[in-house]
Amino acid sequence: RDALQLELGLSYAPTLVATSAPKNVKLIATALGFVTEDTFLWDDNQDLNGEPNVFITEKYAKMAGAEESELMYYLEHVLPTNSLTTEAVAFLSSATTYDS
Repeated sequence: RDALQLELGLSYAPTLVATSAPKNVKLIATALGFVTEDTFLWDDNQDLNGEPNVFITEKYAKMAGAEESELMYYLEHVLPTNSLTTEAVAFLSSATTYDS
């Protein structure tokens, strides 16, 4: 959220929704009570090209080594792996190599 606020020059951190299910921006926005015209998805999935409120991004391959180390350090201090539920670990472990 902070990165988006900084990059977009916003005066507040945006509300984000993360999903691994099929994406329908307007349906999700409506369900959460957001204004559909002000809700957007940035995704590298070319199958979503042309969908309303979707911006296609470049394919994301892998985080650079130093950035990955910094993120892992941050996550271990903010959300230590030993604090995750069994269900969360199972879900995260089920990701394909590309998704992880």
